[in-house]
Amino acid sequence: MTRLEKTRDLVSRHKMALWARFALRATVVTAAIALGALVFRDLDLSSDLSYLDIAILSGSQHGQYHATVERLAQSAAEQDGHIKNLESQGSSDNINRLIAARKTCEIQFGLAQDGFDWAKYPELQLIGRIGRTEALLLMGKNGDAIHRITDMRGMHIGVGPKGSGSAYLAERLFNGMDLTFLNIYLEHYSLKEQTSLAAAGTLDLAMYVMDEDALLIQSAVRDQGLQIVSLDQAEALARRFSFVNYGTLAAGQFDPVRILPPVDKKLLRLDTLLLGNGCASHSNVIGLMSVVARNHPKFIERNRTAQAPTDLILSESARGFFENQGAEFADEYVPWLVDIMPPSNWVYTIMAVSLFFNLAGFINTHRLALIDLNRVGLENDITLLFGRPVSNDEIRLYEPTRTGHTLDVSKLDKLIAAYRRHLQRCRHQSLSILSPLGEEMGYRDQEIIMTATLDALRALRSRLAGDAEKD
Repeated sequence: MTRLEKTRDLVSRHKMALWARFALRATVVTAAIALGALVFRDLDLSSDLSYLDIAILSGSQHGQYHATVERLAQSAAEQDGHIKNLESQGSSDNINRLIAARKTCEIQFGLAQDGFDWAKYPELQLIGRIGRTEALLLMGKNGDAIHRITDMRGMHIGVGPKGSGSAYLAERLFNGMDLTFLNIYLEHYSLKEQTSLAAAGTLDLAMYVMDEDALLIQSAVRDQGLQIVSLDQAEALARRFSFVNYGTLAAGQFDPVRILPPVDKKLLRLDTLLLGNGCASHSNVIGLMSVVARNHPKFIERNRTAQAPTDLILSESARGFFENQGAEFADEYVPWLVDIMPPSNWVYTIMAVSLFFNLAGFINTHRLALIDLNRVGLENDITLLFGRPVSNDEIRLYEPTRTGHTLDVSKLDKLIAAYRRHLQRCRHQSLSILSPLGEEMGYRDQEIIMTATLDALRALRSRLAGDAEKD
């Protein structure tokens, strides 16, 4: 075979080898893609609320609070979440039961109207204001004739069941305004009962704290003829009590044909608060808030800039939800990870770990450089000891009598001791926590070099000691 034929044959075999490598790589890539498709074909990256399992105290079965929580429960169920709607006697009952449930954590959340002295309940946390503001409604047969608080002198007012939120608020408002001289009598009945008593004239007024569109209010106005009181001092009262606001109920809102109410009514308004007792995990708080935000589009906007009621602390999980304007990626897709530690803390933790390893790498590099520098210094001492650069083999076979150079044995001993100390320091630093995994080989290389030199120096010292004994 000629040289040209050999060259052509070599090129041909090289091309075949290249094509074989290409085919092998293509096969591996295709297999990897197929395997990935097989593994991830059933992977669902959509988020759900299967981790959400909570209980919320609402209110009476036919009340607005109960209906609000029921809508949230239905919305959560659409994403495999579970919200248990617990009937209660209202705001005061919810607050007391929430605090009592801290021992067992069987209940995590509850609704309550604002206006309570929250300093008495440090165990509670604010999750957010929910729904529309509630109206404080005073209704009676002659409600249209009442425009000032002094017009209520000597009246009997039904304020709801004893211990209810409306009863608590009535005590705080009327007693807090030094109105005892008006001799107003606050009486306790169920909401339906006080409506009937007011319609019959037995009660002068009936007080409610609820959404003005509630069926109970609409029926009382349309069917039972109760009239809504319009307080001229509503704005002044709102300034005096930080937990209330004021607004207007439009004329004809309940019946545009008969125009009920006949004129605009000035009302006091309160927020409905979603409270937690600290039992819920971070993921459950975020899951609940996601459901609330989906059902109440203005929930985030309303709570972002609003201050928490006096002496009521906003939950840290809720604060993060409002600041991020919703749930973060980790909150939706890896809630179990967020329960271990909030996302912001994970970021700081990763940064701290990264900084630690970078710092450890810098310290390790610096220490390794010092070891190498000291080793070079010891090699320079060897050169000074022998009067010239010598290899390890030359050290082992060194004969002072042949070279005519006088070897200082004491300096040789010091040099051996220095090598031993430096070798021990190198081994100790290679095992240090500051030595990154996989970077030990730099220390091992130094050890190999120094060990070989130390062995040569020891061999020479042993031979010199043997010669001295013979003499």
